[in-house]
Amino acid sequence: MRCSLTIAVMLTAGLAMAPAASAVTRPACRLDPVSFRSPTQPLDHALRHFTDRTHCPVLIDPSLLTGRESQPLNGVFEPAQALKMLIGRNDLEFVRGQDGYLVHPVVYHPAQHMRLTD
Repeated sequence: MRCSLTIAVMLTAGLAMAPAASAVTRPACRLDPVSFRSPTQPLDHALRHFTDRTHCPVLIDPSLLTGRESQPLNGVFEPAQALKMLIGRNDLEFVRGQDGYLVHPVVYHPAQHMRLTD
């Protein structure tokens, strides 16, 4: 079986870590509006700041962060609205899960798909 790096692989890894993570008490992912003061910066820094403020982890393929910057974010926003504004026009979108967000490309390129061969 040959696999390229994909979101599916990341999800599998994340699910494998879930039991260990649940043993640690952490604040619940916030749904209420949160105050943000975040300049334009590398997207990975902005997503860490987002997680710190909202307690909502963001799962993203690290290769999608390379060379991408966030949009500035100043004000009080619900987490989903803030995340949408942060990722801006980076051809990324997200889905909310039970305990956080999964960011993925709007359009997948062939190298991002899992390939299985006999």
